[in-house]
Amino acid sequence: MELISLPLVLLLISNIHSEETKDIKPILNVLPQTSVFIGDTVTLTCEVNQSLISGWHFFFITPSNTYYEANKTKTIRSVGVSDGGKYWCIGRREKQYIEEDTQYNEPITVTVQERPTPQVSVWPDHHVFRGETVNFRCVINGGGVSSWQYSWYNNDSIIQQNKLQHYTIRSVTESDAGKYTCRGTETRGSRSSNISNAVTLTVSGSKLKPELTSDTEGSVLTGNTVTLKCHIDQSTEWKFYWYKNTQNTEKMTTETNSYTLNRVSDGGQYWCRAGRGKPDYYTDYSDGLWINVKGERKPVVRVDPDKQLFRGETVTLKCDIQYTGDTEWTYSWTAEKTNNRNIITQCNTQECKINNIQQTNSDKYTCRGKIREQKTEMSDAVTLTVSSDKPQTVLSVSPQQWLTEGDSVTLMCEVRSSSTGWTFSWFTLQSPSSVNKVDYELVSNSNGGSKGIYTVSSVTVKHTGVYMCRAERGDPVYHTEYSNTQTLWITGVSPSVSLIIRPNRSQHFSSESLTLSCEDHSNSTGWTVRPYTEDKVNPCSSPTYGSETTSTCTISSLITSDTGVYWCQSESGEKLHPVNISVHYVDVILDSPVHPVTEGDNLTLHCLYRDKKPSNMRAEFYKDGSLVQNQTTGDIMIIPTVSKSHEGFYYCKHPERGESPKSWISVRDKRPSVLSVSPQQWLTEGDSVTLMCEVINSSTSWTFSWFTVQSLYSVNKDDYQLVSNSSGGFIGNYTVSSVTVKHTGVYMCRAERGDPVYHTEYSNTQTLWITGVSPSVSLIIRPNRSQHFFFESLSLSCEDHNKSTGWTVRRYTDKLESCSSSDRRSKGTTSTCTIRSLYTYDTGVYWCQSESGEKLHPVNISVHNVDVILDSPVHPVTEGDPLTLRCLYRYKNPSNMRAEFYKDGSVVQNQTTGDMMIIPTVSKSHEGFYYCKHPERGESPKSWISVRAAGSLSRGLNLGLCLGLGSGVMFLIFFLVLLWCYKNKKVSQSPSAVSPQQNISQTSDQKQTEDVYNPLQSGEAHLYDSINTTDNKDASTVIQAGHSDAMYSEANFKNNKLESKDNVSESADLTYADIELKPRKEMKKEKKGNNSEDGDTVYSKLKKP
Repeated sequence: MELISLPLVLLLISNIHSEETKDIKPILNVLPQTSVFIGDTVTLTCEVNQSLISGWHFFFITPSNTYYEANKTKTIRSVGVSDGGKYWCIGRREKQYIEEDTQYNEPITVTVQERPTPQVSVWPDHHVFRGETVNFRCVINGGGVSSWQYSWYNNDSIIQQNKLQHYTIRSVTESDAGKYTCRGTETRGSRSSNISNAVTLTVSGSKLKPELTSDTEGSVLTGNTVTLKCHIDQSTEWKFYWYKNTQNTEKMTTETNSYTLNRVSDGGQYWCRAGRGKPDYYTDYSDGLWINVKGERKPVVRVDPDKQLFRGETVTLKCDIQYTGDTEWTYSWTAEKTNNRNIITQCNTQECKINNIQQTNSDKYTCRGKIREQKTEMSDAVTLTVSSDKPQTVLSVSPQQWLTEGDSVTLMCEVRSSSTGWTFSWFTLQSPSSVNKVDYELVSNSNGGSKGIYTVSSVTVKHTGVYMCRAERGDPVYHTEYSNTQTLWITGVSPSVSLIIRPNRSQHFSSESLTLSCEDHSNSTGWTVRPYTEDKVNPCSSPTYGSETTSTCTISSLITSDTGVYWCQSESGEKLHPVNISVHYVDVILDSPVHPVTEGDNLTLHCLYRDKKPSNMRAEFYKDGSLVQNQTTGDIMIIPTVSKSHEGFYYCKHPERGESPKSWISVRDKRPSVLSVSPQQWLTEGDSVTLMCEVINSSTSWTFSWFTVQSLYSVNKDDYQLVSNSSGGFIGNYTVSSVTVKHTGVYMCRAERGDPVYHTEYSNTQTLWITGVSPSVSLIIRPNRSQHFFFESLSLSCEDHNKSTGWTVRRYTDKLESCSSSDRRSKGTTSTCTIRSLYTYDTGVYWCQSESGEKLHPVNISVHNVDVILDSPVHPVTEGDPLTLRCLYRYKNPSNMRAEFYKDGSVVQNQTTGDMMIIPTVSKSHEGFYYCKHPERGESPKSWISVRAAGSLSRGLNLGLCLGLGSGVMFLIFFLVLLWCYKNKKVSQSPSAVSPQQNISQTSDQKQTEDVYNPLQSGEAHLYDSINTTDNKDASTVIQAGHSDAMYSEANFKNNKLESKDNVSESADLTYADIELKPRKEMKKEKKGNNSEDGDTVYSKLKKP
C-alpha cells in the first residue's frame, strides 16, 4: 500500500467534490474487540452501505496520524502499547474519473494493556500431608477484565479448563504432588492471561509429630509463668491444641504455637498437636511433657544470732528457700525503713552479713530468690532491733541456794532483752572469801537461747561456792557483761563428822548465845567451824565471835552481823554441813529445823518470844505469804507427813508481838528409781539382756529388787513377782545371758537401804519382747511387713504345723485383748485375725498364744497416716541372709523414684534410680533403726531391724555328739553307774564348792540353766547336755538348780589326734571321756516361782578338748 501524506490527501479531497459521495459515512469495526493485550492481533474493517455503489478502497488513520491505504481490512499483528488510541477510516471511489471521498467515521478507541500474569496461592501450605484438603486459587490482577474463566495445569498438563478461580483436592495423596499453574480466559471476550508461575505442592505420606518444649528447666516455682511451645517444621495456617493430664481432656486452642501458664499452682503432664483445614486435619500428639511445680514456699529470712542485737555485734541474714536439688539460686535483699525501701547492693548471695551493726541498721529486711528467670515470692519481713546498751546477764538458782547432798540444782543464766544464739559460761570460786572475777575458774559451757542452764544432778558438799556467768555469741565473738554472783550452800551427810548446833534452830535472838560443834565420830582431828558473814570468811575464834576450840565455836552474845553461813571445814579444805544462821533484833522468831526435812517425816514449827510468853498464845503460821494454820490455843504447828509441796518460806505471827522473820524449809526427796534396758526391749531367743535400776540423785549403799509379771493382762504392782535382789551403789544390774520366749513380760524395780529400811518408789515399767523359733506354730502376716498405711487391711494367722488347736492371735496396744474381738472392724477364726481397715490405734504388739498361755512370735505392727512407709521384715533376719528394704507410697508411685535409706539417723544408701535397698549378707552390725526418705513425698517412720544369730553351735555339736557316741551309749551308762558308786561316798564328805554370788551385775543362773540345756533323751531320768566351746579351758562345774538327789557330771572328751581346735563335730576322733560325778546338796528356795528339776534329773557337762 502506498503511503500518502495527509496534506496532499486533504487537498485532493477538497478539490474533488461529489454531491452523493460526501454524504456517505463509513463504519469502522475492530475485531476481536477494542480492548486487547500486548501481542494480540487487531483487525480493522471499514465498510460502507452495501446498497451504494461498489468500487471502494479505504484509508485508515492511526492514533499517530499515519494513513494506511487498504482494501476493506487493516490487520495489526502483535500490537504494542503504541498501537493504542483512536482510529478513523475514510472510503474513496472513482466516478467519472473523479475520486470521491466519504466522510470520516466516528473514531474508535483501541486500548492496549499489559497481559496479566496470574498468581497461584495454595492453602493451607505448599507442604501438606496425605489426607489433607488442598485449595488452589488463581488470582489475576489488572488487564481490565471483569470476568475470567480459569484453566488449571499440573506439570504443564491441563487438569481443569474454563472453570472457577479455585481448584480443590480433597484427601490429597502423594500422586497429587507436582507443579501447579493456571491461566485466565476472558469470559465474554477473547483475551487470555499469561500462564502463572508454578507452585510446587509436596505431599508427605506420614503425619507430622510436633515437639513440645518449656521455657523453664527443671521444676517450676509456684506462682511463676511457664510458656509451652509446640514446634513443627511447617508453620502455615496451623492452629494449636493443648491438653493436660489426659489427651481426652478439654483442649485449649491458640493461633500460635505458644501457650502460657500464668501463676502456676500445680503440675501435670502436657501434650500438644496442631490442626488446619476444613475439615480439620490434625497432626499426631507430641510426646508428653511433665511440668513439676514446687509448692508455695516463701523464702524465710533467718537471723544469726538474733533479731534483738546490740551495737557492735555482727549479724548474718540467711535467705532460706526450702527447695532441694537446685544450687543456681541468686538472691536479692532489701532493707526497708518507713516509706523507704532500699536494695542492699552489697548482698547478692544467700547470706548477707552486717558487721559492727549500729542503731541505724534497725530496719525491716526481706529477700527473694531467682533461678532460671523464675522468682520466688518476697519473704516476710524480719525486723532487726539494735540496742545501744551492752547486754546484761542475770544468774539465778533453782530450786534454791540451800541444798542437801544428792539434790539437783540448776544455775540459770539469762541475757536480758535478747532471745537466742548465746553460748553461756559458768565460773566458780570455791573459797567465798573473794569475788574478784579474775579469780574465777571456768565450770562449764553450754549452748542455749536467751537462757543457759547448768545443772548438777546430784550435788555434793564440794559444790559449795560462789558462782557467776557470762554469755557470748557471734563471729567475731561478742561478750556480755559478767552476771551477778550466787552462792550455793550444800548440806551433806557425812559418816564421820556432824555439825551440832545449840540451840538447834535457824533463827536466833540477838544477845543469845550460840554453840556450834563439829563432832568427828572417827576421832580424827582438824575439823573447825567456819562462818561466812558480811561477805567474808573469818575464823570463829576471832574477837567478834567469842571462843573456839579445835572443833567448837561458842558465841556468847549474838548480834545481827553474826547472820551468815556456818560449816565444818577440814584442814584439807573439805567443807561439810553448811547451815544458815540468822540473828534478829525482834520480839518473835520462828523455831524451825536447820537441816532439810526428809519426805515422809514430820515437821514441827514453834513461835518463840524474846521476853516472857504472852498471855495470849494464839499464833498464825504462814507459808510463802499465805496463812496455812491459825493456832487458837497454842504457838506450835505440826505437819505429820512432809512432802515436796511443803517446801517454802515460813513465818509465824502473833497478834500482839508481831511476826517473825522468814525461814526457808527445805524438803529432801524420797529417791525415785529408774529402770532401763540394754541393749533393747526387742530381742531374739538366745540374746543377752540387762535390766539396769538406777536411783536418781543418789550415789551409794542401795540394794535393788526386780519384779516381773509374765501375763500382760495386768501392770498392777501388787501382781508383780520378785525376780532377783542385788547389792550395789546407785545402779544395779540384772542380766539374763540367754533369753527365751518365756522371758517376755513387764518388769520394774525398787531400791532400799538403811535400818529401818527406806524404800524408793517403784520404777517405771519396761516390757521385754522375745522372738523365738517354734517348730510347731508360725505367725503369718499379710502383707508381711512391720509398717502399714492407714485404712489398709491386715491379716494375721497362727498356723500350727502339728494341727493342734487352741492358738489365737493376741495383741497389746493400750490394753491386752484378742485381736479378733478388738472392734467391729476385725473378724477372725480361732487362729486368724483380719482387720479390714487399720487405724493408728491398731499400732502394737501381736503374737500367737496357746490355751495354756504360751506366747510365741511377738511382732511389732505400726499403722501410720503418712505418704511413705518402709517395707521391712516383721520377723528378725538371720545372719547371712539378704535383707531388702523398700519405700512404699500411699498413692501412685512418684515419677522420681529416687529414695535415700537411713540407719540410726545416718545415710546408708542413696538410690538414684530406684526405691529399694538390698543388703546381700546381713550381720549383727546391721541391726538398728531404719527409715527411707523421698525428696518429694517425705520420710517414712522408723522400724527396728533385728538380726538373729545364724544358728546355735551347741545344737549342731549336740547332734554330732549324739551320733558319734551312739554306739557307746550303753557302755557309758554302765561305766557311769560304776564310777558314781565309787565317787558318791567320797564326794558326799566334801562341802559344796558352790556359794551364792551377789554383785551389782547379777545373772539368774536358774533361768540360764533352763535356757541353755537341751534334752538328749526322754523318760523319767532327764539327761541334759551343755557344750563349752572354749578351747583348752575349764568351765565352772556348778549349775544351781534341782533337788538334793540331782546328779551332775563333768565329762572331758579328749582328742587323740593333733587336729584343728575348731573341729568340734567329728565324733569319730573322741577316744575317751574323763567323767567326774558330783552330787548337789539341796538348795533352799529363796523366792517364790523358782522352778527346780525333779530329784532324778541328771546333768552332764561336755567340754571340748
